[in-house]
Amino acid sequence: MRLQDYTTANAVPKFSCAITPGRHCPLFGVAAALRNVSGITLIYVGTQDCVYYAQKDAMVRHLTASDRKADHFRTLAAELSDSDLIFGIRPQLEKLLRQEAARTDTRAIYLVTSCSVEVLSEDLQSVIKTVAKRTGKRIQLIPTENFKTFSYYQGIEDALTALTAELAPRPTLAKHFAVLGVRQPGGLESEPVRYLQERGYTLHSILPYDTDLDRIEELPGMEFTLVLEGSGLGVAKKLHERFGIPYVRFDRMLHLDSIVEAWKQLAQITGDDLTVWLTEQCAEIKALSEEVASYVSGKTFFYGQKVLYPFETCLFLAKLGMKPTAIFLGSSVDKSDEARRELLEYGNPVMWQNASHAAISSALEQDRPDYAIGIADTFLRPHVVKSMEFQIKPLLSGFEYYRLCLNQLLNLAKTEDAK
Repeated sequence: MRLQDYTTANAVPKFSCAITPGRHCPLFGVAAALRNVSGITLIYVGTQDCVYYAQKDAMVRHLTASDRKADHFRTLAAELSDSDLIFGIRPQLEKLLRQEAARTDTRAIYLVTSCSVEVLSEDLQSVIKTVAKRTGKRIQLIPTENFKTFSYYQGIEDALTALTAELAPRPTLAKHFAVLGVRQPGGLESEPVRYLQERGYTLHSILPYDTDLDRIEELPGMEFTLVLEGSGLGVAKKLHERFGIPYVRFDRMLHLDSIVEAWKQLAQITGDDLTVWLTEQCAEIKALSEEVASYVSGKTFFYGQKVLYPFETCLFLAKLGMKPTAIFLGSSVDKSDEARRELLEYGNPVMWQNASHAAISSALEQDRPDYAIGIADTFLRPHVVKSMEFQIKPLLSGFEYYRLCLNQLLNLAKTEDAK
C-alpha cells in the first residue's frame, strides 16, 4: 500500500506474518492507563494466552516501575474454558465481582474483555449493573473486542473513557488545570505546564500518570485542560462537551503551526500577550531548521517511531528536504488526515504495519535509505544507514520539543559527516 491509498491504520498490510506478540494489543493498553490509579481492581476475561500475558505484563510494569503512584492496584485473570464459551459465564462472573467488591481497599472494578468474549451471547453489562447496584461499588466494562489488535493505544483511550464516564458537575476551581494523556514522567516539566505554574496556576492532576479516583471526580471543576499526548484528546473533548471545559492541544508536537496555535489559545486563557515571544520562538526555529536542512536535504528516510504521530513526524522531516521511502506504522496514529494529505505533496512512500526486527531489516535492505528514523540502532549494524529515535522520555512539548528534535537530527548529521 502507498500513502495515497491509506484509509485506516487497520487497513495497512503487515510486512510479514511475524508480528511481535503482546503489547500491540488493546488489552495491554488498559493496564498502561490504570496501573497508576489507586483503589482499582482490573479483571481480564478471555482465553488463556490473552489474560495470562496481559495480567503478567500489568503486574510487572507496576511492580518494577520506580515511579509508580498507586498504593492499591490489583489485577486478576479470568480464563474462559470451552464450556464457558458454550454455556456462558454469568454465575461465575457475578461471584467474582461480588468478592472483589467486598474488599475494603477496592473502590472501583474494571472488567476488560478480550476478542474471544464477543462470541458469547452473554449480556455482561447487565451482570455488571446488577452487582454494582447491590454492592454500591463502581464497576465498568472495557471491551477490547472485534479481533482488532493493531495498537495498544486504543486500550489506553478506552480505559480513560471508562475512568471519566460517571463524572458529575463540580464548581469551577479558579486557576486549576489538569493535564491529559500522559502515561510516563515528564508532564510536570513540560513547557506549557512550567509557564502556567510560574503564573500562579495549580496543576490539579496528570491523567493517567499522576492521579487517583478522588481527583478524577474533581475533573469537571477544572478551569481548562492541556492535552500533551493524543490518548488524552478523547477525554478532553468529552469534558468540553459535557461540562464546557476548554482544552488546549499540545499533542501535535512536530507541527509548528499547531504549536503556535496552542500557545495563542493558552495566552487567551491567561490573558498574556505572547506576540513578541512567539515571533522570537518561530525565528529561532526557522534559523535552526535551515541549518538542519543544509545537512539532510535530499536524503531519504525510513520511518518507524512507534508512539509519535507518523504522518505529522514524516511531514516534519519532509519539510526539511528529506524524502520518505517507507513508513512502518506503530502504536500511535494521527488524529486527523491533515498531515497525511500534506505529506503527499512531498512523496508517496510505502505503508506497512510495524512488524518484527527481521521485517524492518528486510525493508531497509530493499530501500537502502540514508536515515532510519525511530529505529534503535542495536540491530541496524549490518545496514549502512544513519539511525536515531526522537526522544519520548521525559515527555516534553511546545517549542522546546520541536527544537530538541531538530538538534537531535542536526547532531546525528554532523556526527556522521565527521566520520
